Amino acid sequence: MKKNKIDLSDILDVLDQAEQFRPLVKKMLKVFKSYGPEISKVIDDLIDYSVKRNTKTFNMYLKEGFTREEAMLFLLNSKIALENAINNTNRSKKC
Repeated sequence: MKKNKIDLSDILDVLDQAEQFRPLVKKMLKVFKSYGPEISKVIDDLIDYSVKRNTKTFNMYLKEGFTREEAMLFLLNSKIALENAINNTNRSKKC
């Protein structure tokens, strides 16, 4: 196995060049962090929608005459089926 000889001065040059980007990276992080409240609001809205949708679906099953246990099983089964479909789609794209 052949080992590559790395010159220490080359490493120092690369580190010096990388250091030049520090102000840019700090500024980018500051901007990304400033979006925190907006991102949090979107996530909260998605969670609220999901809870409301599941509640409506659960109550629809009850109204149709299913027991609470059956309604819960239907909801859980649909979530698992969706997860499996997503996982299978991701696998088929990799092939």
